[in-house]
Amino acid sequence: MTPSLQRRADTAIQQLRVNPHHPSLRTHKRAGEGNLWQARVTRSYRLYFELHGDTITLIDVGPHEK
Repeated sequence: MTPSLQRRADTAIQQLRVNPHHPSLRTHKRAGEGNLWQARVTRSYRLYFELHGDTITLIDVGPHEK
């Protein structure tokens, strides 16, 4: 991960902790993938996580699968 992408991911993770459904994250549940959610880091990268009540479990930061 580049330093720039790391900073963007860190910012997105902090926003996710404050408000998982903040409009800038474009958070949504992935269809057909159980409890897997995604949130925007950049145009090309996403945070993949599970949401259980108030608990967020980060799974991966990776390329956006289009």
